[in-house]
Amino acid sequence: MAIEVSPEAVERLIAGQSTLGEFVKMNRDTQYAIARVAHGLLQTGAPDKALTLYRGLVALSPRDSVFHGHLAAAYLALERFEEALHHYGQAIAHNLANVDALAARGELLLRMGKVQEAALDLASAVKADAGKASPAAQRAAGLLRMLSERAAESAGAAKRLPARKKKPAKK
Repeated sequence: MAIEVSPEAVERLIAGQSTLGEFVKMNRDTQYAIARVAHGLLQTGAPDKALTLYRGLVALSPRDSVFHGHLAAAYLALERFEEALHHYGQAIAHNLANVDALAARGELLLRMGKVQEAALDLASAVKADAGKASPAAQRAAGLLRMLSERAAESAGAAKRLPARKKKPAKK
């Protein structure tokens, strides 16, 4: 049995006016059912399998912030940090208030030693979830407190250092 594909549908896909998921007529419920399977794989220690499913979901629905965030989490579990960073960025680009992606990218940036960038993402996560109801916002708030305490400790230690004496200029 041959499947008919309309030239108009192909043109909409090529022009970016529809997603691959819309083109193949896979509805959101089916995509999210696949995402739940992938999440289970990620949680049970099979990030490579989850990665395959999430990559497919991102191909089907490239503007879905949640799919990009979960793909990033799979990359992170596989210690593929640059790819994780990229997809957290994509998740945030598609939803500036994605608390999970903001907090996770902040944590990853902190792990990479990019403290100022991390603090910005963590603060954005807390701001996006002002009630700090989500676990991600709670983690972000805790990390911000820790960063603030360390900065205060460093500032206090710097004040206690003896002043350096200037050497007399040579004649």
